[in-house]
Amino acid sequence: MSSRRNWIFINFTWLLVTGLIWSYGAFKAHFASSPDAGFKVEQLQKQVSNLKEEKAKIAYQFEDFRQNAALDWPQSRKNDYRWPASVSFDLSTSLYDKGRRSFQEKKWDDALLEFEKILTDYPYSKWVAEAQYYTCEIHFQVRDYKDTADCVTQMVQLFPENPLTGFQLMRLAQVHEMVGEPEEALEVYRYVQSQFSSEPILKKQSEESIQRLEKL
Repeated sequence: MSSRRNWIFINFTWLLVTGLIWSYGAFKAHFASSPDAGFKVEQLQKQVSNLKEEKAKIAYQFEDFRQNAALDWPQSRKNDYRWPASVSFDLSTSLYDKGRRSFQEKKWDDALLEFEKILTDYPYSKWVAEAQYYTCEIHFQVRDYKDTADCVTQMVQLFPENPLTGFQLMRLAQVHEMVGEPEEALEVYRYVQSQFSSEPILKKQSEESIQRLEKL
């Protein structure tokens, strides 16, 4: 019952906002012939801008509601509620939050799925660098060292100055040590030291690793 009330409220609000935005065109044409048209149109533009923001929020709420409610709806009813194909919005934040939770719970496959969705479906999201970082980290945690190396290499290409890249380079150096390649590891540690010297943690860790390997 609660899901039905939420559905009715969201649909009513959506129709109301859409109607107001549609009315903007008619109002604009009317005011264009008035002496104070510029002032009135400017006011309307501000109102429409606010309405568009509200419309985007409602769209996000609707999609979140639809995804959660879909689990409880009978299969025969699921096809009755389809989102227009022309409407798209960014769900990368939701995917990132889910991925982080799964990562913290060490559900590596679930976390990897969410982060890869961000990289594939939302390549311009603000979470792309973080998604790439966690993707590399998951490969490292499950000891898939080849995919770790490939992932870190791609991260260096995409985000060469991001501190997260520096931390994954440290992982790459650790991989080289694990497979018996101390010289390659030393080279990576030195690269981190030179490229991320302004990051205290990376500077300290890389220096300590270099000193340790040079003593061998």
